[in-house]
Amino acid sequence: MPGNPVNLAGTMPPEALNGWFTMLAELLAQPDRMRIIVGICDVDKISHKVSTGADTPVVQLRHVEVASLGDTETCEQLAAILRNLQRRRLGDQQLELTYQPGAVAPPPEPKVAAGDED
Repeated sequence: MPGNPVNLAGTMPPEALNGWFTMLAELLAQPDRMRIIVGICDVDKISHKVSTGADTPVVQLRHVEVASLGDTETCEQLAAILRNLQRRRLGDQQLELTYQPGAVAPPPEPKVAAGDED
């Protein structure tokens, strides 16, 4: 399937439901490190492209928590959950995580501009 089948809204949940607030110092000190997050989302809107008839759900984060890099046990538990969910989704086509929590982030993948998913 070309492009992204789902887009992410640019809004964040309020402070009480946004674990990023407590992570500011760590994020600023180690901006190149990957982190494991846990979140709850729903569909904010559905974008319709008239030329193709394609509908794309735009999800919004309702609650997000971030595992601190110093909390190795939680990071390992969440990484195991992530691998298990990926295994369920992909079956034999399973791809192992190419990073571990706290690893230096690889260069970003080229982004597809919203509306250019064709």
